[in-house]
Amino acid sequence: MRCDVLVVGAGVAGSTLSMLLSSKGVDVIQIEARKSVVRPHCSGIIGLDAWERLPFRKSSWIVDRINWAKLISPSGIVLRTDASALVLDRERMDKEISEEAVRRGTELLTGVRFLELEGREKAVVMDQEGKKEIKFRFIVGADGAKSTLRRVFHEDMPLLTGVNLVTDEGPKNGYIVRIRRGSLFSWLHPRGGIFYSGAIGKGDEAFRWASSQVRQFSRVLGGVIPAKTMRRFVKWNLALIGDSAGQVKPLSRGGVFYISEASRILAEEIIRSMETGKNLLREYERRWWSLLGKEIVIGELMRNMMDSMSDREIDFLFSMLGEIHGFSTDFQSSSILKGAGIMKSLAVGLKFPFKSAKSFIKLLLPS
Repeated sequence: MRCDVLVVGAGVAGSTLSMLLSSKGVDVIQIEARKSVVRPHCSGIIGLDAWERLPFRKSSWIVDRINWAKLISPSGIVLRTDASALVLDRERMDKEISEEAVRRGTELLTGVRFLELEGREKAVVMDQEGKKEIKFRFIVGADGAKSTLRRVFHEDMPLLTGVNLVTDEGPKNGYIVRIRRGSLFSWLHPRGGIFYSGAIGKGDEAFRWASSQVRQFSRVLGGVIPAKTMRRFVKWNLALIGDSAGQVKPLSRGGVFYISEASRILAEEIIRSMETGKNLLREYERRWWSLLGKEIVIGELMRNMMDSMSDREIDFLFSMLGEIHGFSTDFQSSSILKGAGIMKSLAVGLKFPFKSAKSFIKLLLPS
């Protein structure tokens, strides 16, 4: 087999990219190790701006809306914010984006597992009949947090566990977050007649936290989540996208917005590469970081500060903030800075002995 672009993985990242490329006449083969499109475990919360920027969307994916959020510190201090967001049916969304990619020309092969690269233009894959070769001009790793293609970069990805429990208990039109330890947290939110009680943690603590806040649940959804964003996710004619590259928000660890922007940019640069005969994949990396780099760096500093703080210090931080106005689900880190002017007093109110906290405080002070 031969193609212009080989996409490994059929989650939302791989399918969105395949759809955009196929719509421009690019010959795309997409392989998925499972027999069907990967079942997502994401909560499905997306900001209004990100929704409008999705390259393909259907109103039928919207199953609920978020109008407010409440964050609770380890000892119970409440921080309120005016949050506006949509709750999407991720299973339906992923399935229909994949179907749209196929409708536009993508050749989707399920039950096909990527094994290795032979040189820079040939992949060895395995299906039920045995090993096969696929030749390509470009290859994209969209195979999730445990990406096989990421081995080319010789970079290990630290992972967290994400769990969602389906329950009939929860807040209407709102989002409740409980800080569990450092930057790790649990949540409760509506999802079209049911509720998700979820958590992010290490190992089995995510399930323990999620189950502790409801009396009963009927279903468990879960998986691994990348704990950081790779600084470099392009090498030769290979690019990583989505969870494979750790393209998730530093605070909430959600990824739909970051993935949709990555899909759009990468599709544009692959098409430009084919038109010019030059490999322009590095432009994908540069443009993505130019768009989201500041947000990610600020968010990582916030997360590192939270991870370095004791429960008592987090309680004090919450008592200082009290309320955040203008919170953005899409640009979480920068909206927190803008909406919490009182944080400038952290320089004297908190004396953290940690480098990350001091770096973060410098961002808050006028130059």
